Amino acid sequence: GTRFGADKLKTALRAVHFIKSGDNYTGWAVGEKGIILYSVDGNQWTEQVSFVDVTLNGVYFIDAMRGWVVGRNGTILYTNNAGARWSKQTSFSDKILLNNAFFLDSNRGWIVGQGGIILSTTDGGKNWNIQMTPTKKEFLQDVYFINSSKGWIVGTEGLIMHTNNGGQSWVVQVSKTLYNLFGVRFINENEGWVVGESGVILRTSDGGKNWSQTQVGNQNFLGISAISAGSAWAVGSKGAIASYGL
Repeated sequence: GTRFGADKLKTALRAVHFIKSGDNYTGWAVGEKGIILYSVDGNQWTEQVSFVDVTLNGVYFIDAMRGWVVGRNGTILYTNNAGARWSKQTSFSDKILLNNAFFLDSNRGWIVGQGGIILSTTDGGKNWNIQMTPTKKEFLQDVYFINSSKGWIVGTEGLIMHTNNGGQSWVVQVSKTLYNLFGVRFINENEGWVVGESGVILRTSDGGKNWSQTQVGNQNFLGISAISAGSAWAVGSKGAIASYGL
């Protein structure tokens, strides 16, 4: 692919998200100093105007047009035209660090961040509400829902939380690890993966009642992607890529 970063990009990227659009894959990458990059093929990247200069940590799109970006200072950005124009949405506070976002559809979404913060919306982010959480001190790093009721959140010190009611209440699941966890993905209500620091990969086949642990190398795994066929990929520092089920 095209080397955008080495000679042109001076800021670090924190997250990337691709969706299938027709025969192509459209993607966005976000990072420090408010940078948002856009690609229609995964090779050529162009910079979009975010109108913010804070670090952006997470990006999620539900289709080729509509997506959200979150970051420091409670930043929530929204676009309905593939990022040609980004607008700010009002969050709970401009003092919090937001790490990641996930949307089921154009209305229902969640954002997680520092201090155990969980924000939810039922109107596409026009209004954000705080959901109750059993933890206040941990940094929440990633959130994923398999349907409108069942979801999982992961965070620092081995934290895994689960909801059966769309986030109205959350319970802590036993991960049996104290490593910081950075990514979570499920392919159905039972089968899922969590990845974290020092090569930790957790897997469950019963919705998180029990988690089995594997360590692959000693790098931090920062993201996880899984498909319904039962295969999963973990990516992280030092260029690490680990696969399961291939």
